[in-house]
Amino acid sequence: MSQGPEAHQCAAASVLGNLKAEQAVTSIAVLLSSSDENSRITGIEALAAIGNADCLALIKPLQSDPVPKVSENAAYWVRELEAEEILWAGQPNDQD
Repeated sequence: MSQGPEAHQCAAASVLGNLKAEQAVTSIAVLLSSSDENSRITGIEALAAIGNADCLALIKPLQSDPVPKVSENAAYWVRELEAEEILWAGQPNDQD
């Protein structure tokens, strides 16, 4: 990955993902269409850290990425997020 604007975007995406900043999903998703495989992976991991249904939907198509490192990373996070989704579905709703 270069030291240019995309490197800064990746760093910001990582921080926003760790903060679970749902309002940043659209901005982070831009990385998923990068020509740089490491940027796509950073985008996947940042979205996975946020972990909502919108993020899962954005990550799923990258399971077909032509770069094995990217597609394997996407597949891993899809499995993890879908497993979490199943666990959440079994939790009582605390909003009563």
